[in-house]
Amino acid sequence: DPDKLYCICQRPYSKRFMICCDKCTEWYHGFCMGITKNQGKKMAVNQHVWVCPVCRGQSML
Repeated sequence: DPDKLYCICQRPYSKRFMICCDKCTEWYHGFCMGITKNQGKKMAVNQHVWVCPVCRGQSML
């Protein structure tokens, strides 16, 4: 769905790296979360669990 909004920025998918929260399964832009595509690949290889700021109870403001 090209109109679906993601992330804390509430913008659509942008063909850039995105990361999925392992708790709520929502998708976030890597740029907004401060995670590069290479960091995301390393996290996947190492089976690192990534939990978004919302699930961690952190404010992004």
